[in-house]
Amino acid sequence: MKKLSILTCFLLFINLLSAKTTVYNFAEFNSRIFDEEGLLSLRDRESIDSQLASFAEESGKNIVVLTFQDITPYENAREFCHHTAVNFAENHPEFEGDIWLLLISSKHGLIHITATKDTERIISHAACRSIANELIAPEFKEKNFYNGILAGVQKLIEIHQK
Repeated sequence: MKKLSILTCFLLFINLLSAKTTVYNFAEFNSRIFDEEGLLSLRDRESIDSQLASFAEESGKNIVVLTFQDITPYENAREFCHHTAVNFAENHPEFEGDIWLLLISSKHGLIHITATKDTERIISHAACRSIANELIAPEFKEKNFYNGILAGVQKLIEIHQK
């Protein structure tokens, strides 16, 4: 009985360790919108994606919108956002650091904008939090996901153009 208990604990520990390294695979992701949560209709995604593509063409900077149903196995939003940003950058070297990631999990109440080092000179972390809290979150509370994401994207573009 004791051996079975030790074996069970060991297998659980191994499972937790392997889960901790699990991250989303963005290798085959070929858009600027990854909507796992299904917050946007096809028309909404196309509308926002066309603005993101125009912005990228004009500025050489990229904004990517990523929505997630689940942030496990990460213990908190900061850890999830950091690992997701690193994973995304590793799988998309064509962005070369000039990127903002708009990470969203409405299920977990997560709205986070991650600016890379190159884009941090344009917009601070405090400004990113302000956009998330003042523009996106109020729309999300009303279930207006398209309006919230669009407002956040447009504000990032506006800040860059100043």
